[in-house]
Amino acid sequence: MKEVKELFADANEKECSVLGEGYLYKFLTDDVLYRGFCVMTDRRLYFKGKYFQKVGRKFRPDKGEYTIDLKDVTSSGFTTARFGIVFFLEILFVIVMTVLTALFLRFVEVVDHFYFGDETIIESCLVLMALGLIAVPFYYYLKPFKAFVIEYAGGGIAFLVPDYFEEDARMFQKALHRAKDLGALAKDSGALAKDSQAAAKDSQVPVEGIAASGVCREPVGPDGLSLAQSAE
Repeated sequence: MKEVKELFADANEKECSVLGEGYLYKFLTDDVLYRGFCVMTDRRLYFKGKYFQKVGRKFRPDKGEYTIDLKDVTSSGFTTARFGIVFFLEILFVIVMTVLTALFLRFVEVVDHFYFGDETIIESCLVLMALGLIAVPFYYYLKPFKAFVIEYAGGGIAFLVPDYFEEDARMFQKALHRAKDLGALAKDSGALAKDSQAAAKDSQVPVEGIAASGVCREPVGPDGLSLAQSAE
């Protein structure tokens, strides 16, 4: 069985949260990558498997491995997505069901000797197709897919979020922003410490009369003579 740390660029990274934990477990145990998952550490996001690349307002399906530094993440949230292929498949489904209905009515005529008539069969199929072609656009626009998007410098990566998966995605989003807050806090603390050290260094006034060896010597004036000699 693989270990999740094998995915990390640095062995010292600490796992913070996982989106798609079931898919990750399947990958680690059986080396099977059914769908995509995302592992977040205290420094990076690791994507593996199937996901969507956000290009403008469109989502393009993609598959592979992707690594993003947490500092490059700009935002995250939920949005809706529609796919033309889904609309096409729904239309195709209506047509297929209409044809199957016509064949079924013909089959009933042959087996049960119950005659519907060509006009009745055609009218029934046309009504069925009309209802389906009206319902499909309404369903397509009223029931879009929900997606969880992570924006970063240069683009965005998204995962489709079914209703049963939404709570996990929201928990992952909270963990992501907590990790970014901790990273920003550590960065600000480091900058503050650096500024404090620089200020302390600038505030140090060199003491004249102290040699590098630590032995006191008599202060000298700008003419190279001792102050006592200059006074004479």
